[in-house]
Amino acid sequence: ILGAVARALQLLRKKQQYYAVEMQRFLRGCVGRMRFRRIKEMAYRRAKQIAAARHIQRLYRGYKGREARDIEKELQLMDHRARPLLAALREAEERAKTLEAVVSRLEWEERHVRESLDEIQLELQMCLNTNNKYTDSSRINNIPQRFLTKFLRVRLQDHLEHEQEVQRVKFMELNTRRGDFRDAERDVLALRRELVPLTTGLISDVKRKRTFQMRHAVRLKKTSVLKIQALWRRALVRLCICIERNPVYPHDQFLYWTKRFDKSISDEQFYFNSETNEKLKKRPYVYNLFGDRHVSSTYT
Repeated sequence: ILGAVARALQLLRKKQQYYAVEMQRFLRGCVGRMRFRRIKEMAYRRAKQIAAARHIQRLYRGYKGREARDIEKELQLMDHRARPLLAALREAEERAKTLEAVVSRLEWEERHVRESLDEIQLELQMCLNTNNKYTDSSRINNIPQRFLTKFLRVRLQDHLEHEQEVQRVKFMELNTRRGDFRDAERDVLALRRELVPLTTGLISDVKRKRTFQMRHAVRLKKTSVLKIQALWRRALVRLCICIERNPVYPHDQFLYWTKRFDKSISDEQFYFNSETNEKLKKRPYVYNLFGDRHVSSTYT
């Protein structure tokens, strides 16, 4: 008896171990399949996302490329129209720059002559107020030298008059150059004002125009699709009405589809047209429009 009990326990342990291994195998298989399905779904979703992203990138690159082409075309047209104005603007700017340099030089010379006149007047005033017989000066020959005071007074007066004449000529030339410089600046500003409509906002205008064109094209396509769908639905309705009405008999007599059941094939239903003797296993499209109000059921 003890041996039989021991053998029964050993057999029970083997069965328990076997079923435990089978359960573990089944569970690992279920977990593995679930994990595989999850990974597969993630890979499929990732592939769809990448494909959608590439499609969006392709559309965006195409849109930006066509936009850059339109901008380049407008820039070429603008360059063709504005080339004479740009050439005139460059010439006016160069002339204004040259005149500005000339005006700066003349202003410096005029300021230097005015300072020299002040010094000569001061020296002449000192020479007139002195009682000395001799006076030192470097205004006559640019060398410090002693002269008779009377002679120096005459020479300084002549030198002062000469410098005043030079200063007057310099001042007149300076005023003339200043007027030319103002005229050149006005020409530059006028040319820049003429270029503003051709250059300022060109890129933004092209982008705005292209956005409007794209929006109009999308709306036109949507309207066209809706119109085509409406026309097609109307055509289907008219087709179903023509099929349901008999063109031979008066219009108040209808031809109906009949729903029939075949007893020989486990009551499988089908649809029969008494005019065309047509049999259909699928529901006719006319039922989607008019329902089952003209349908009668019979067994064959």
